[in-house]
Amino acid sequence: MKIDKVFENLESSDKVPRLTLKFEPSTISRVGLKDAEKIADFVRQTFDPGEMGLKEEMILIPLDSLMRPICWYRLATGGRDTVSVDANLILMVCIAVGADGLIIAHNHPDDLAIPSEEDIESAHTLRRKAHYLGLRYVDDIIITREDYYSLAENDLIWE
Repeated sequence: MKIDKVFENLESSDKVPRLTLKFEPSTISRVGLKDAEKIADFVRQTFDPGEMGLKEEMILIPLDSLMRPICWYRLATGGRDTVSVDANLILMVCIAVGADGLIIAHNHPDDLAIPSEEDIESAHTLRRKAHYLGLRYVDDIIITREDYYSLAENDLIWE
């Protein structure tokens, strides 16, 4: 989708467009995500197993007040060893669905569930921004086909 084309269409109309956020059916069960292993299992279900080793993807899981997933949202698809996303997009989605908390997850195609310095720094930046909005930043999980790494379990997310 080209952004310029969207704005061109908006400018040529005297009508204000309606923005919608659409939920689609999913086969993933709504379960409480109380520990990192359950989070990792949940996140793996959102990935195409055939593409998990090809490219990085980032998933957002907005949570309700009981820390159950409201939905999941694929934030971005990247390249072989990186994926980028705007923190404001993450927070906007959380606000739009009425979330009380959030979990971020991404895969490492090289099958090494080890966070980079950028992974840790990004988690801290997002945690601070979420905190200002009253959102609980529960965890940031890195998954591979067989393994996972939880920044929260390893005390890499702190107040």
